[in-house]
Amino acid sequence: MYRTQQEIKDQFRALDQTLNYIKEKEAYFTPFYQNAKKVIVFGCGSSYMLAKSAASQLEQMAGIPAAAVAAGDYLVNEAAYKKMIQGACLISISRSGSTSEIIRAVRLAKDNGAKACLSVCARENAEIAAYSEYNLELPWCYDTSVCQTRTVTNLYAALLMATAVFSKDQELIGCLMQVPEAAGSYQAQFDKAFEEIAAWSWKRGIVLADAGMAGIAEEGALAFKEICQCDSNYYHLLDSRHGPMVMIGPETVVLALVTNQTPGLQYDLLQDVRKKGAPCVYFDTNVREPEIFAKEENMIRIQLPCEKRPEAAVLFMMYGIQRITCKRAVNSGINPDEPNGLDAWIELKEGEA
Repeated sequence: MYRTQQEIKDQFRALDQTLNYIKEKEAYFTPFYQNAKKVIVFGCGSSYMLAKSAASQLEQMAGIPAAAVAAGDYLVNEAAYKKMIQGACLISISRSGSTSEIIRAVRLAKDNGAKACLSVCARENAEIAAYSEYNLELPWCYDTSVCQTRTVTNLYAALLMATAVFSKDQELIGCLMQVPEAAGSYQAQFDKAFEEIAAWSWKRGIVLADAGMAGIAEEGALAFKEICQCDSNYYHLLDSRHGPMVMIGPETVVLALVTNQTPGLQYDLLQDVRKKGAPCVYFDTNVREPEIFAKEENMIRIQLPCEKRPEAAVLFMMYGIQRITCKRAVNSGINPDEPNGLDAWIELKEGEA
């Protein structure tokens, strides 16, 4: 078994530890959120996509103005972000806690008037800790594989739980705590379906999701590139009609997160996808299966647990995407542990920034 496969399989065990850890640290990190008038969330690559979700959810749930910024973008375009950075609190997201762009961005932002930093990483005593007033360390979810799977879902869940705890969103807290418990039956029910989808005849993937799930869904699209080396894109559901639909066809597998907010509009979009001949997998938080898709071929419905809160349910979608892309890699003779040209973390040479 490849390391990537092992880490995908292990993520729900790690999530149980992560979610309990965040609950236990409430008194520690609450002052950060209480003192934040606005927040900038730094990330790179996968962690930048998670930063998009973290910023959206912080603003949507806690009402704190927040924006995601790619750390490398800030290093290159420091002056453009001057007013955004002044007086902002910072959140940094990193697997290793040693990524040069993250560390330099935090240091530079503080030189330019940023306040306290909350770092979230998957290593203890990481380099970023020296520049952060608050540190959340999740070493049990550190992926040794180059492609992040277990790490991304745990980093996402950690910040989502922190926001839920600060916002006193008991429904979301409850849904998140149910995720590890629901994992076993979900895997037993759908793992064979994920293997079947991996064997379908497609050459590229498109992932669709909205709201606070958009960022992590974009990371799901990245898994196609990194793990099975297939072209991929992410879009908002209804926005995919505005241009991207032109490129959807029989060789494109579409994976969509359908929420219980106006599901009819979302199902209508999926009908348009099917009219283009694209195979489709929809991860559904609605309890009842829509009759319009009952006899559709090359279309699979994945009923998600924790359906009351799609912010939590999307973790099961991410597991499905990771299983599909990893199985596709193995089927194609690709080693998912060693993607060509990709390193686990990036270190800038002196003078590069």
